[in-house]
Amino acid sequence: MPLTQFNGESESKQKEMLARVLLVTLLAVTGVNCTCNCYTPNNQMLTGSKIVLSNAFDDSNFSSCYAGTCGFIAYSGDPTKGWSNINVKFGSILDNTGVFKIYNGNTSDPNLLMNTYGFANSQQNMSLTSSTPYIYIAYSQDDSTKPNSYYGTITAGGPLAAPTTTAAPTSPTPTRAYNNSLYPRDPYQISHDILVIVNQRTDQGAHGLSATNQLASKFVGVLSNTTEIPPGIDSTSKVRLGLVTVTPYNPFYSAQGEIWKMTSGDVQSALPQSGISINVEVVSALKNVVPTFFNVNDPIAPTRKTVQRSVILFTAWWGDNTQVLDDVDNTVKKIYDQYGVNLAIIGFNTTSNQLVSNSWYNYASLTNSTDNDVAQFVNRYYFNSNLGNSLINNWCAKSADPVPTDGGATFTEPSNYGGPTTSSAVTSWDPNFDGQTKRYCNFQDTTYTYTRKNSVFVLKITVFYELEIEQDYLKFYADGVEIESFTGVDVNNAVFNANATVITARFTTNNAIVQRGFSVKIEEVAPA
Repeated sequence: MPLTQFNGESESKQKEMLARVLLVTLLAVTGVNCTCNCYTPNNQMLTGSKIVLSNAFDDSNFSSCYAGTCGFIAYSGDPTKGWSNINVKFGSILDNTGVFKIYNGNTSDPNLLMNTYGFANSQQNMSLTSSTPYIYIAYSQDDSTKPNSYYGTITAGGPLAAPTTTAAPTSPTPTRAYNNSLYPRDPYQISHDILVIVNQRTDQGAHGLSATNQLASKFVGVLSNTTEIPPGIDSTSKVRLGLVTVTPYNPFYSAQGEIWKMTSGDVQSALPQSGISINVEVVSALKNVVPTFFNVNDPIAPTRKTVQRSVILFTAWWGDNTQVLDDVDNTVKKIYDQYGVNLAIIGFNTTSNQLVSNSWYNYASLTNSTDNDVAQFVNRYYFNSNLGNSLINNWCAKSADPVPTDGGATFTEPSNYGGPTTSSAVTSWDPNFDGQTKRYCNFQDTTYTYTRKNSVFVLKITVFYELEIEQDYLKFYADGVEIESFTGVDVNNAVFNANATVITARFTTNNAIVQRGFSVKIEEVAPA
């Protein structure tokens, strides 16, 4: 019998959720020194429009357990929005007294009880109507020796039954004064579509998963995000977020929220609190998420055409013997190039000979999960800055400096530049360009140097360019003196001569809007 759909989720998505439950159910509860942890720590407050509900787990092997009532506060994140729905799938029912109690407020006061949800309601939508954006939800059962396994969500979005607060402002976030020595500039300036991936597979136990979650949580916490779909006023600024977790079964990932509609708080609330100890297909997940999340022509949730895009994987496990990211056919790289997406892998105590030798994605292996650790990869990968780090940024890496040849020397940004290169071939930009791929990066500061081979010749320089007007610049220097500066678009080509020994071209970009870039050809010709 097919699974009944809930919360708009597909049958395959529900199977993924159930698979996560069954994984922890199949693990035997072993050991006498283990600790049973609530999925969400008792009395903690989570913020977000959709919050995950899952069983308590043994921190030694992530199997299900029960050691007492687990309860927490849920805040919708908007004082005008109440809680509207709960749906939980019980993967095993060993004790049929298991029940959720939902209270209309931030305490478990019996007078505030508004709903109960038990095994008889499994996999069914139950409507809620709260008069406050805060609810308290607690799970309990009678027999601690027969722990139930379950997975589900509680969703906000409905109006309050009796509104008592003022609506939150909807105007864009104003420019703020910012001063933090960890960063070279305000992280609010970052404007990517970012898909966060968390790998629940770890051989470091609860400590590994906790550190992975802390890195992901602190990362999204420094960002300014928008949830507009389709993009409107913020179409070229701020970050849009998505979150998925890696699973053992096809398609090897599970979305934890609506595509590009998650706030930083939503991501933090949906981070997995229970891990798995069997191998997963991380590389398959990395391949499969890209067409789903990063299609500019998606009719429901398209990726933005003129912002940088990145997938950032947080993991406390990588198996070199089973996970091959760079095969002989460059399969993964081709997918990321095709959709114009950058990849970063943030490992916690990971050791991989494979990952450190890459040339197209970014990899950082961290031993802590502090604010300083987060600043390291944010500065290098998102600001292209060496402040506080010695990491390498392979996103939009510089090509080799041009070398004199008989036919002239050419250099481009990006390296897979797709615009015209000669006036005799294509003299205008392809009007059908959709922004899917072949674009440069934010915060670039790249310098190219050309040294003249024959001193009796002058240098003829031909430039095709499409840059963000008055924000991104390509400047030329002849023996150290600026002679030309380009910004905006030239649909044919710009040509100028320089009588210099060394020509330097410097390309700089700001924090928002990425375009198709430029092509430069330098030829040594006889003076007129």
